[in-house]
Amino acid sequence: MTSALYIGKVGDTNKPPCESVFRLVGKNEDALTYALGYLLAKDSTFCLALLTQCGAIEPRRGKQWSRLLDGYQVHLQEVTGPKSGRRDVVIESEPKLRVVLEAKIGRAVPTFQQLLKYVEATEDWSRFDHENACRAIVAITRPQLPKSTVDTVQGKLRDSGIKFNYCRWTQVYSLVQKHRRSRRSLGEVWMFDEFVRFFRRDYEMKSYDAEVAIQNVDNLNAKVFFDGLMYVTDQRDKAEPLYFAPYLTRTVKVEDYESPYYGIRDVSRVRWVADLNVEELLEKDLDSIFSENAECREKWMIGLDIIKERARKESWQRVNRLYLYFLDEPFTLLKDPLTKESKLPVIPSMIPKGFSLTFEQLLKSVR
Repeated sequence: MTSALYIGKVGDTNKPPCESVFRLVGKNEDALTYALGYLLAKDSTFCLALLTQCGAIEPRRGKQWSRLLDGYQVHLQEVTGPKSGRRDVVIESEPKLRVVLEAKIGRAVPTFQQLLKYVEATEDWSRFDHENACRAIVAITRPQLPKSTVDTVQGKLRDSGIKFNYCRWTQVYSLVQKHRRSRRSLGEVWMFDEFVRFFRRDYEMKSYDAEVAIQNVDNLNAKVFFDGLMYVTDQRDKAEPLYFAPYLTRTVKVEDYESPYYGIRDVSRVRWVADLNVEELLEKDLDSIFSENAECREKWMIGLDIIKERARKESWQRVNRLYLYFLDEPFTLLKDPLTKESKLPVIPSMIPKGFSLTFEQLLKSVR
């Protein structure tokens, strides 16, 4: 038998129970970086995967590359001098690796002055070989880091031997989910489960109020999804889900495309959500809406053109506000499509705006 755990005043019926062990530290920016630091310290495979994904190290295979983390240490809230600032997370394996992670929550992003301040700790960096070691600064944010900040920091660091890159919390969460599903040790499974619960329920950022957004998709929007890696919806939907899974219907809107299946099978990570009205949609190009230089850009251009054409043909009101989802390449989550006739999870016959499920709920259909 277990009990609900509450923090704070006794008798406050409005406060939610503590859902994860990481919540005991708090529910702010520090608590989230502490939780991430704990995972990085306890699982070198996850640590190596995160450093690769955020561009701190080049992706390679083999034992020689995994030895990059031999004897590594993770430091939280590192302070080594009055002028060098406080680093959220530092990963070191002397003399081969030093990576500084700067994490921000909500809509906050670090300034270029803050990021460059970390370079001033020259004694900390000098312990790592300028030519051969992996030395990097990485910003972790919810929104896209402004291109001006990226360009300024990378320009200033060009001759320093220190790389700069950034990733988003959605990418971190996706990586946690991936490693969570591949763990063999019960202890490791528990650890990743706790982070997922903390991120989804306890963490006060509260920006991601849907894990997998689901919506009916006719064959025209199926074409937008598969060919253009995009989805368009109105503001009754969730502002920024972590993932999007289209429920492909038998509704035919165009004759030159056939949906590959009916129901839910594929899921795509939401890379970015643009909030704009129809007039802005029709007047802007991809670079002015979403300038990230990603491998999906060519498909996003196709998706944006299809959505614009749809807006013109259907005479969308120019003042209406839209959400444009920019998506990564989809991955197959379910072997067989999940339909509305399935007992678990229950999917409404008419899926309402803002409807979402968790990965666990979706995976119940294959158990």
